Amino acid sequence: MPDYDFLSLSPTDFERLVCDVLNVALGTHMRWYPEGRDRGIDLREVTPDQRTIIGQCKHYARTGAAKFVKAVEGETNKLGYKIADRYLFATSHQMSADLEAKIAKILKIPIGDVWGPGAINDILGRNPEVERRHFKLWLSSTTMLDSIVNAGLWNRTDSFLEEIAQEAKFWVETPAYPRARAILDQEGVCIITGLPGTGKTFLAERLALDRASRDWSVIKIVNPRDAWDVWNTDKEQFFYYDDFLGQARLALTAVDEAPELIKLISRVRSQRSKKQLVMTSREQIMREAALAASDPLNDLDIDPARCAIVLSDLDMATRIELLTAHLYFSELPDDEYQRAVADRRLLSLAKSPSYSPRIIREIARRIRAVANADQVLADVEQTFNNPQRLWRTSFEGLLRPAQEILTTLATLPVRPIYLAELRALVEPMDTWGWQRALKSLEPAWIRIVETDNERTAVFSNPGCRDYMLSRLDDPEHASELVDRLQRLDQVITLGHEAGMLTNDTKIAPAIRRNEMARALTARRTTIASRVEYWYEEWDRSPRTTEARLSKLRDAAILLAKFGQPESNGWLLKHLITLTQTGNPEEEALRLPVMETMALARRLSDVAVETEDVRGDLLHTIITAALMTAKTSRDLDAYENIPEDLRTNEVHAVARRCAIRIIDDELEQFILTCEDPDELLESGEELRIRALWYGHEITLGDLYDRAAELGNTRDHAE
Repeated sequence: MPDYDFLSLSPTDFERLVCDVLNVALGTHMRWYPEGRDRGIDLREVTPDQRTIIGQCKHYARTGAAKFVKAVEGETNKLGYKIADRYLFATSHQMSADLEAKIAKILKIPIGDVWGPGAINDILGRNPEVERRHFKLWLSSTTMLDSIVNAGLWNRTDSFLEEIAQEAKFWVETPAYPRARAILDQEGVCIITGLPGTGKTFLAERLALDRASRDWSVIKIVNPRDAWDVWNTDKEQFFYYDDFLGQARLALTAVDEAPELIKLISRVRSQRSKKQLVMTSREQIMREAALAASDPLNDLDIDPARCAIVLSDLDMATRIELLTAHLYFSELPDDEYQRAVADRRLLSLAKSPSYSPRIIREIARRIRAVANADQVLADVEQTFNNPQRLWRTSFEGLLRPAQEILTTLATLPVRPIYLAELRALVEPMDTWGWQRALKSLEPAWIRIVETDNERTAVFSNPGCRDYMLSRLDDPEHASELVDRLQRLDQVITLGHEAGMLTNDTKIAPAIRRNEMARALTARRTTIASRVEYWYEEWDRSPRTTEARLSKLRDAAILLAKFGQPESNGWLLKHLITLTQTGNPEEEALRLPVMETMALARRLSDVAVETEDVRGDLLHTIITAALMTAKTSRDLDAYENIPEDLRTNEVHAVARRCAIRIIDDELEQFILTCEDPDELLESGEELRIRALWYGHEITLGDLYDRAAELGNTRDHAE
């Protein structure tokens, strides 16, 4: 028999659980009524003979016996108790035989109609389908978490599962959930979009958990290549890609990754019975993607798999439930929580045009046990009216070392940063001061996660980072910050956030942070010289070819904006050295496809004095990369580079590689694919691609194999 204490459930969750438990145990048909809170009617059934059965739930697991008994006595004055022909009382408060008898006596009902934790757990043990339906119960179980991880259902992302387990208690099922689930089942892919703080991540994680509970393997990815690395045709796999276009703006790598991403979406769709993909993005970034210099990204904005979250979709009951759930799981005392949920201001807050689940979450994190209902509701109201107040008050209360950590973290890419790496960039402090500063930032500002035996830090949510960047966008802070930058990726991060760096240099940048952009522009000469210094310092340590190509691409991004023709030549020299190192004359130069094509895109935008040298280099590296191409994904990367880089000589090499790849993949599909629909779709993709390279393929054998597989499937059905 399970032994849940129900602490992972909000009062509303507990009421829904009790409704299911009583119905299955007693054969009743009670329904849950959120509007019955103040009338003592949580659950109700009117039988065919017009008898009224009332179920009342008291989620008082954290309350002492005296306050609990007093709350029970208060129920006798409510309408629900007075109109009931049968009154059922359920509670999460631990029950002894004496307390159970006392409750029954107060309410004047049979002892059998008093349901404590033991009775509820007994029914759950005998009805596992009820237990499974209420995922917040078993998700909080260490045994269940271990079983999911040990079964390999949560690949490479154990910490992600732990994060979901911690956050699950705040989840409220919104109208977007069944809509997103239906899209996912139909398309195999669901793109969740919405304004910041509307619950995109919660919804995606809920879908991930739903699949894990059905024994699917869940993989969190940070780029499309992660999915290909673990792809298993025979296994049911769910891929989760959060902020796939960038967290605050369209990522500079979005166009480079677009072909792989579209290929992944297409392949998941073709195998939707065993593969699913959920991606999230802010609404405004989707609009940026629609204007990007990439046809694949343009199409995402009108993809039928898109599921937009709109706060206006939330009804009052859902808004109130979101608010009360966060209050319940804060440190607000139970008696103050009861006062808060009975306060008339709750409804006006739910109706506020500034209503935001993220703001509610952050306020709840800051509530302390000494708070009272009036203070908390007033704080919510004031913050809704001025959201920046939430972050400003918290930030200004931090010690300077903690503020320095946040400032530095805001200048770095949006990914987990190793603590040792972060510490090297902030002002020097002793170990005690460093640890104290980190402790003061958790969990309101940052999360610290163990990754590969290393500790990493990341902002708790995008709102924290947004505030820090807005704070830095003023004349004093911006100028000082730019002077203190120590790494190439810091300049890229700030330039991108300022709106100066775009995916397409032919499109005028849209400046978003004026002071930050002004400070960077005023130091363009210094920045250009530092880029060379930073690269050479970084390159002193042993690096892979892939890493060097990626770092040179980053340098090219900055030099295209801040450099001058007469000073950008060092980039070409390093690339020439890279193409000559470790390659005997008798062996053809070979370079990794993805990184090389991404560098080629950026290098073509850099102003240099020796255009012919750059042209020869581009020809060399593109053809060298094509020599290593093995799959259609590699061809995608080639097809995504600017047309003027695909010279006749280059395209001739590409055509020879493509013919080899396409013919090999066609043969492999026919031999290995067991799904006739996927086989036909893949064959058509190959045929269209082959025509692009002037190559005609015959699909007769493929059609025969698809027909054979289709007949076998029909016979089995």
